[in-house]
Amino acid sequence: NGNDITLRWGAATYATNYKVYQIINGQKVLKNTVTGTSVAFTNMPAGDYSYEVHSNSTRFGESTEGSTVNFTLVWPVVQPPALTGTVFNANNLTLTWQAVTWANEYRVYEVTGNTRQLIYKGTALTYKVYNLTEDMHYYEMTAYSTRFGESAPSNRLTQKIVYPVMQPPVASLKLLSATSAQISWNFVTYANGYNVYEIVDGNPVLLTKNLNNLSYIVSDLSYADHQYYVTSYSNSFGESHPSNMVIAKLIVDTVPPVTKAEAPTDWTNQSPVDMTLSATDDVTGVAKTYYSVNDSAFAEGNSLAVNDEGINKISFYSVDKVGNTEATQTIYVKIDKTAPVTKASDAQSAEINLAATDAQSGVEKTFYAING
Repeated sequence: NGNDITLRWGAATYATNYKVYQIINGQKVLKNTVTGTSVAFTNMPAGDYSYEVHSNSTRFGESTEGSTVNFTLVWPVVQPPALTGTVFNANNLTLTWQAVTWANEYRVYEVTGNTRQLIYKGTALTYKVYNLTEDMHYYEMTAYSTRFGESAPSNRLTQKIVYPVMQPPVASLKLLSATSAQISWNFVTYANGYNVYEIVDGNPVLLTKNLNNLSYIVSDLSYADHQYYVTSYSNSFGESHPSNMVIAKLIVDTVPPVTKAEAPTDWTNQSPVDMTLSATDDVTGVAKTYYSVNDSAFAEGNSLAVNDEGINKISFYSVDKVGNTEATQTIYVKIDKTAPVTKASDAQSAEINLAATDAQSGVEKTFYAING
């Protein structure tokens, strides 16, 4: 056991017991009297030892000579453990080590700069550290013997914790009645709960927080279309981005919007021509209006300016708040900013012909005067 001493000897004829002496500074000091042929001394200090054993008889007395033994007791050195670590659930750490000879206790320290803080003391060969911050973490440990003291520090374990990005759920919605609906979503790794939001007047309103379930029922709904989304939430890693939007469509609307354009229908020499697109939808309302000029890509908007001379093709349509899309309408804006050109025929006779041309809107009238 590292520093227990056991002395053994052969039996002596007539002996009824044996006296064990330790030689200290040249003097025999009686340590024990035993009837057997061995004796043990436990948890002895390190150093040089000399023992002498005499046989003894209740009839014939103690032997004049003894059996001697001399030796040096050297305490063992408790070796440091080899420390390893494994991350689980993103920010928890399992520290593990092997048993060390002579050790009857292990001490785990968290290291910060030059400071060590004891976080575990016991006989186990593993220890778990929970809910670590997103940072570098350092650990050391020692083995400890109640006889031989504490070992040197183990290797320093360095562990970097990187938080995962919480993933949003994928949501779905099922109408249960004319005034209720069930929102459902999938399980998300690391989530401790889920938050459900409704969009009210364009802003998210929290309906339930950190719900430990994969569905939520909304009831007493007004006669309107209601929009919802769900986020996953972790006590350690925070809240995810919103899920996909789901809609409880309580209003039945299958009619698309109607869009009207305010623009001149005849040729004009004004440039630019400012146009306004006005859309109406009697049920759910207009969500967006789109337009295209001369077959360009459609852009969102309700007003535009037409600058190009010639016949401009303007296409447009609108979409309501439940996705009904209007059939594309087309009008033409005609801009002519260039005056006609008139040429007179050569004056070979009393008759002169005036010929006028105009590349855009065409010639409407030609005028002439003679001698003022």
